[in-house]
Amino acid sequence: MDARWTKKGGQSYYGYKNHVKVDAASKFIETFTVTDAAVHDSQPVEELFGSHLSVHVE
Repeated sequence: MDARWTKKGGQSYYGYKNHVKVDAASKFIETFTVTDAAVHDSQPVEELFGSHLSVHVE
């Protein structure tokens, strides 16, 4: 019901995105969240990693 449209690279997509935090050593999923397709990938970072995390993108 909450799915949304988004456009990337000139192509339209409808649906949801899965955002997953995985432990690099064990390869186990630590936490995940699902958003509608229109949510930018940077938005669920705080929910996945907590507010103490500092993320730098170049």
